[in-house]
Amino acid sequence: MRNFKQHFLSLGFGLLIALATLLSHLGPGPVIVKADSSVAWNFSDSSFKDLGQLKSEKKIDGLTLLANEESSLSIKAEEANVSESNYTSALQLNATGSKDKASLKFSVSDNDVIKVVLKSTSQTNEGHLVLADSQGQDLTNLTAGVQASEVTYTYSGEAG
Repeated sequence: MRNFKQHFLSLGFGLLIALATLLSHLGPGPVIVKADSSVAWNFSDSSFKDLGQLKSEKKIDGLTLLANEESSLSIKAEEANVSESNYTSALQLNATGSKDKASLKFSVSDNDVIKVVLKSTSQTNEGHLVLADSQGQDLTNLTAGVQASEVTYTYSGEAG
């Protein structure tokens, strides 16, 4: 029954990696994990490997990648080791400052733990990633450091 209540958060969390409020673009990662339901998206996996540069919306395994001609997304080779996991590819976000550009979305339950592995592409400056809900309201601002790391956010609110 709970699944029937779920709906997509429009730009929601999905803006997660995205978006942009990435003041500096993110490098390796992000890997998104919904801990309570064990849903994970790893850009090193084969389903993401050959995507190249995306310039239109694409849905893979429940993760919607929102891209367009102005704000593309691309998968690039990037080595990182975080929490005993090795990553070989990353989602490169090519947008800054707007939730309407280069973002992701996925459904959540009313109480999910969301984990993101992220890194700034800058060698010296941090980047930022905003998690937002379906109404575009910022929920939290994640920091992408110069080294890849895992960041956790606990969502509590309406399922979607």
